[in-house]
Amino acid sequence: MPIQTWKILLDGENYTIKLHHNSWTNRRVIWLNNVVLENSRTKGLVDVGGLHEFMVGEHLCHLLISQNLITRTYDYQLYIDEKSVDTQKKLNIKAEQLDN
Repeated sequence: MPIQTWKILLDGENYTIKLHHNSWTNRRVIWLNNVVLENSRTKGLVDVGGLHEFMVGEHLCHLLISQNLITRTYDYQLYIDEKSVDTQKKLNIKAEQLDN
């Protein structure tokens, strides 16, 4: 199961954020600098993604897990202060993603 890693610099400090996502067990584990922030499972039988919110220093972070329902592949995006660290696009979420 994939582990996604982001290395970021915020306010002069280095941070490592990791996501371990197991779509078979619906488990998600999020680490910040090797400290577990969240260890959870989704409610349904099928993991269709979700949105996780946490703080890094004074910055609001969102980790968005999206699933392509046709190919059953996942995309992982980290947003800091509602801006993607990979694409610089603004966070745009759907209401159903808030349930996970």
